[in-house]
Amino acid sequence: MTTKITLTQIDQYPEVPSSWGGMEWNKTGSWRFLMPVFSPRPSPCSRECPLQNNIPEMMALLADGDTAGATLALALENPFPAVLGRVCPAFCTEACNRDRFDERVSIRAVERLLGNEALKKHPDLPKRKATGKSVAIVGSGPAGLSTARFLALLGYAVTVFEREEAPGGVLRLGIPPYRLPRDILDSCIDAIRRLGVDIRTGVSIGTDIILTDLEKDFDAVFAAPGAHRSLDVDLGGYTGIGVLSGLSFLADVFRGTIDSVTGEYAVIGGGNTALDAARTILRLGGSPHIYYRRSRDEMPAFTDEIEEAREEDIPISYLTAPVGLTEKKGRLAMTLITMELGEEDASGRRRPVQISGSEREVCVDRVITAVGEAEDFSFMGTDGDKKDPVSILDAEGVLLGGDAGGGRRTVADAAAAGKRAAIMIDARLSGRPAPEATERMTFSRWLEERPAPEGDPVAFEDIQTAYFKKSDAYRLQKTDPHMRSGDFSEVTAGPTERDAAAEAARCFVCGTCIDCKTCERFCPDFSLSIIRNLKARGVGSSVRVDEDFCKGCGICARECPRGVIVMKTP
Repeated sequence: MTTKITLTQIDQYPEVPSSWGGMEWNKTGSWRFLMPVFSPRPSPCSRECPLQNNIPEMMALLADGDTAGATLALALENPFPAVLGRVCPAFCTEACNRDRFDERVSIRAVERLLGNEALKKHPDLPKRKATGKSVAIVGSGPAGLSTARFLALLGYAVTVFEREEAPGGVLRLGIPPYRLPRDILDSCIDAIRRLGVDIRTGVSIGTDIILTDLEKDFDAVFAAPGAHRSLDVDLGGYTGIGVLSGLSFLADVFRGTIDSVTGEYAVIGGGNTALDAARTILRLGGSPHIYYRRSRDEMPAFTDEIEEAREEDIPISYLTAPVGLTEKKGRLAMTLITMELGEEDASGRRRPVQISGSEREVCVDRVITAVGEAEDFSFMGTDGDKKDPVSILDAEGVLLGGDAGGGRRTVADAAAAGKRAAIMIDARLSGRPAPEATERMTFSRWLEERPAPEGDPVAFEDIQTAYFKKSDAYRLQKTDPHMRSGDFSEVTAGPTERDAAAEAARCFVCGTCIDCKTCERFCPDFSLSIIRNLKARGVGSSVRVDEDFCKGCGICARECPRGVIVMKTP
């Protein structure tokens, strides 16, 4: 039986026999059949992040006490981390290697702290000199704002046209303040304005300005109109009053048109819009009840949202769908039917099938439908090409992206589509070759004209876990469910800087050298040396191998805590 020994300090390392005399006569390199190769690779968290945030660097700097450096590392790739630290579904965390060790790192909580820091201290982002060219952007949702921000950093004069009276799109009119406080959103938009972006609100493209005029007046046009057209629900042909789409209801509330509601509301759907509508109704004084035609496992809403709705005692009836609606004594009588799950449909989810004879009736005061949204391209006069998040409608014309460009509909994906649109526009206007559709291009690599790191993401088996202690993950503190459901104050409280640094210290920093010198200490031939990255406290350092003296024992690769050294045939 073996005993695991964890070494955390240099004086705990075993003595290694070596000769301090000249050994140049004994070049051991000729003995080897394998040799170590310094091989920085993508981390699984960064690979899963739509924005390709440099999470290992951000975590390593914060853990080392460099909050400003960590904030800059995040802000380079993330157009509004204070927003995404609150509303991103955290695809990164789902891929965290630490999950197989103890618990996943709470990356989104760290992002939220650093996002708030960015709003307070405005990191000094690299910015190209002015190109003398201009770009128009239609829509100020997450895709439009992201495109504007990155284009401004690339030296373009950017003008954003927004038909609403305030910018933000779905961030302002679709996401309730208890998830995204409006002062945070306003500060993020102000930060983009400070880069020189001109945001013109109350201007409707297609009505106030014709799209073709934008194409004449600007060097490029990017359209991110969002997906604001709600899909219809078959309510047995009912066309009377009392039925409203979830998006329209939320927009009316957050424009200030609706400030209170009464009575019982049936909310049809299982996505975030349905959950947001129900929780908003609760806060305005109404009694919501969610009906969803599939089971909990198929519900598309974020897990956090579903759990918080449950905490707030909002009833959810699964495997239940409406099939009819009539007016009855001043109320609405809705006929419901029980469903069962059949074979998988095109979405990969099991198809709901009605169970004949299970119909029953409930009476409500209002019905909110939220079963999905579609794009509205009427302002362009075309349905566009929706195969790619950033597609070219016309080789010389308008780029289309965000929710309207197809793909997954999250704020993070929309922001990533905006960043990619900025890179593609820059490529078009500067004459540089555009990145391939499958290429994982980051803004910093595009700016510095560096290639993307090659190789598969670092796997858990590549991590030397003996250098890490098991610990619990940080969890956001939530306000009491019954107190918070009375107003729109934020549900969760973010971490302190100390909490975030402690959580960052749990990160394996997969695939990135941080100059820990473990390989140097264990090499019996002293054939490895670290080339320290002086710009980032050693984060992003590299390893040099003296091939004359490395005999290929593999100790360095075995002991590397972060999987950045691999053994290969010379």
